[in-house]
Amino acid sequence: MDILGISEARLFGFLLVLLRVGALFAFAPVFSTSFVPARVRAAAALGVSACLGALGLPGEIPVPESLSVLLVLGVQEVLVGALAGYVAQLVFAAARFGGQVAGVQMGLGVASVLAPGMEPEVSVVSHVQFVLAALLFLAVGGEGLLLEGFARNLASVPPGQPLVSGSVAGALVHLTGEVFVLGLKLAAPVVAAVFASQVVLGVLARSVPQLNVLLLGFPLQILVGFTVLGLAVGPWGATWLRALSHTFEALEGVFSLLG
Repeated sequence: MDILGISEARLFGFLLVLLRVGALFAFAPVFSTSFVPARVRAAAALGVSACLGALGLPGEIPVPESLSVLLVLGVQEVLVGALAGYVAQLVFAAARFGGQVAGVQMGLGVASVLAPGMEPEVSVVSHVQFVLAALLFLAVGGEGLLLEGFARNLASVPPGQPLVSGSVAGALVHLTGEVFVLGLKLAAPVVAAVFASQVVLGVLARSVPQLNVLLLGFPLQILVGFTVLGLAVGPWGATWLRALSHTFEALEGVFSLLG
């Protein structure tokens, strides 16, 4: 039976793609933030799914007769889309973690703000680095690269087919561990500079006992920290962009484990 000239099999394939794209937008970086209204995300998911359908992806998929099989396929597509969004989100988690570490070393651990894009309270440095990462993501066309990779993976992991889990769990554990490594790399310049300033203050305290180290230490740490952050914006961005490219490669690897 055709609906508006579209076969049931093609319409069912479109709905499965829509579930996958919708889950991607619910977890993907930038798209999942509260800066993007839910209506815009829904409209974007519908538009992207329609474009993929116009390109012939994923084609016709027979509609299962069993309701349980239908539900399983729907849940499977949601999980695949959420997995893609989660993997792409990890590099942003590293930027936030690095900012949190740097903020604590600068003495800003207690100075938290309510970040509208991330919901919970985060340090000022963490929020700044998240915004910087989002701007870099948009500047290099990261959203287009993400959707392009997502479209390619529709061929390797077509909707409506049983998935081979492989070692996806192990790959996710490894990628999550890399978040902490990358975060520490991003925070390393600030941590090293603040540590050096503390060593200098310690030497001054021993050399000039009348010097009030506690009074000078806090503003000096903040001054040194923000100065290093400003000077290290270039290397910080280059390191983060390299990690972003590795994230897209990791996303391809995760989908290959599912296929």
